[in-house]
Amino acid sequence: VANTLTTGVNGDLGLGFRTNAFPHAAVNPVTGDIFVVYNDNPAGPDRANVFITQSTNGGFSWSAPTRVNDDFTNRDQWQPTLAITPNGANIGVFWYDRRLDATNFLIDYFGVVGDISGSTVTFQANLRITDVAFPPVFGVDPVVNTTYMGDYDQASADNSFFYTVWGDNRDMSLAAARNQANVRFATIPLVDTIGPRVIDTTPVDGS
Repeated sequence: VANTLTTGVNGDLGLGFRTNAFPHAAVNPVTGDIFVVYNDNPAGPDRANVFITQSTNGGFSWSAPTRVNDDFTNRDQWQPTLAITPNGANIGVFWYDRRLDATNFLIDYFGVVGDISGSTVTFQANLRITDVAFPPVFGVDPVVNTTYMGDYDQASADNSFFYTVWGDNRDMSLAAARNQANVRFATIPLVDTIGPRVIDTTPVDGS
């Protein structure tokens, strides 16, 4: 599908925490075209971008990868997921993003909607989904993986909205004096009149 420069199980983007080299794939239910998104370390000082590639012949061959994040910074974007609407007319890609922090530390969740015409995808401008940036967390799981953070990213769609979830570290733990990850959920309308609607799914006990 693609020759990547990041291949480690826990990622080797150099972000200081777990980042995956696992692609996410989706099939257009109308055309049968296959789309794959993944993060990679491109050439140059930018160490993490999000890419998409497409197959129109059942995976026999793939298009040249296209960068999905449209920022003009060297800041990090990683761990994308995607979904396609049931009518095959739109694709949504969503990922973690640091473009808004000049120090390349605080994280937001970003996304983009693409309009599909035949086998051609035209992406709209990237949109910020989170309303609060959050820091990374380190050493939360000393047993399974000391560099663990993330992986709770997934998306789905109907013909009116995209739905996506991610791990968000803005909240302080009630059990320990540190930030912790909670799952948050957002709906992204295909016709953007109000912007993303983020639903806080923090458990009431803060766990």
